[in-house]
Amino acid sequence: MSNVETKPLILIFKIDNLYVNGSRVFVDITSLVPDEAVYLKGALTHWFLENGATVVDKREKADLIASVLVKCVGTDRIEAGLSIPSLPVPFTGIFTPKVNIITIDRQK
Repeated sequence: MSNVETKPLILIFKIDNLYVNGSRVFVDITSLVPDEAVYLKGALTHWFLENGATVVDKREKADLIASVLVKCVGTDRIEAGLSIPSLPVPFTGIFTPKVNIITIDRQK
């Protein structure tokens, strides 16, 4: 058995500046909302694969460990509008289409 102590190296930087080509990467996501963890793991895995890394399923096999702690994931978005709703046409079983008169849809 080895008595070598390992200490985590904490780096915070933009992922766009990360060079991972040829590296084996383990993606570890910790999130306060489980649904977001699934999305983030998929998005990061996709990014690593596009940039030439191999994503591995165990920490022991990895050259790099992408450990991400997320409190929330979201987008600031404003939606508002005025429209005529979809209405049923009597005795036909079909509906008229919804007609948007004014629509505001902004993403920050």
